[in-house]
Amino acid sequence: MNEPRFPLNSFKLGEEGLGRALGTLELSVMQAIWHLESCSIKEAHEFLTKDRELSFNAAMTVMNRLTKKGLLSRSGKKGSYLYEAVYTQDQLSDAFAKQVTQGLVEDFGQYAMPHFLASLDDVSPETLNLIRKRLDQLEGE
Repeated sequence: MNEPRFPLNSFKLGEEGLGRALGTLELSVMQAIWHLESCSIKEAHEFLTKDRELSFNAAMTVMNRLTKKGLLSRSGKKGSYLYEAVYTQDQLSDAFAKQVTQGLVEDFGQYAMPHFLASLDDVSPETLNLIRKRLDQLEGE
């Protein structure tokens, strides 16, 4: 499987997690698909409308858009397609973080790196160990 590449056209600072890159409805659809694993538009629509009003056409449009973006796959015959997530939530989150981080370092390296280091106060010991290992690898190259 190829590494996910986000169709990242905008980054919303006021949102959290994958909501920074996906629209609110896109994220809701992805969460539904991750929960259901494989489903038709009708099944996704039923799942999504447990907590909100949403037209069937809106669900269909978003699912087709996510398919074009490469985040969902579609199989079966027209009218009875089944949709699945191409990537797990963890895979997509990791790819998103990588893409955003690389962009920040490329564009703002001298400014971004001190902020990355300052933010280490809030990370877990496990994450710090991963960083140490990577720094050791870089020094060995």
